[in-house]
Amino acid sequence: MAIQQPLPSVQRIVLSGFSAGVGPIVGMLPTSIGQKLNDRSYGANGFDSHFLFGADVAPFLQAWNEVWDHDAPAYIRVNLDKHLPQWMCIDGQRMSRCYQTDYTGSQGWIETTPMLEFVSGPLRKPANGLVAAERHSENRCSLVYFGQSYLKHATSAVPINPVFWEASDAHQAVPMFTFMHAALLRGLSRL
Repeated sequence: MAIQQPLPSVQRIVLSGFSAGVGPIVGMLPTSIGQKLNDRSYGANGFDSHFLFGADVAPFLQAWNEVWDHDAPAYIRVNLDKHLPQWMCIDGQRMSRCYQTDYTGSQGWIETTPMLEFVSGPLRKPANGLVAAERHSENRCSLVYFGQSYLKHATSAVPINPVFWEASDAHQAVPMFTFMHAALLRGLSRL
């Protein structure tokens, strides 16, 4: 037997995904309050699937205020670019962090994404020959692009330490630092 403790209040929900893991988040972006579950596989025997399996989406949607994209593939990024700006416009408190690389076909993305409307900062590129670019707008939106040479430090310049990955491709290195970067920008800290 256990004593039922009241659930803590929901503070702020962040949905974050790496690579193809961004896909389910993109699928949730157009969700609206009052939306019903529409899955016929649950209602195959004449049951009302929403009645049996559905829940009110309003509490979740009201607390979901951040999306972190960690190198979504191009086929997912197309839909992210389509739906994320609309999601951001619903509430001025919503935030997004988008990190893209050459590996996912994102060269030039930072100059053309519709998310540019949420960043006011200038496009910054390092002067050391490494290919990277970033744009920020206060704490609301970050757009960061990493070229292959930046992630693998393959330049004639002095190597940058630490080289903290041994993966066969730079894509696998992305979550090793982008999750921390997004958390730092958000102001998250240890409890």
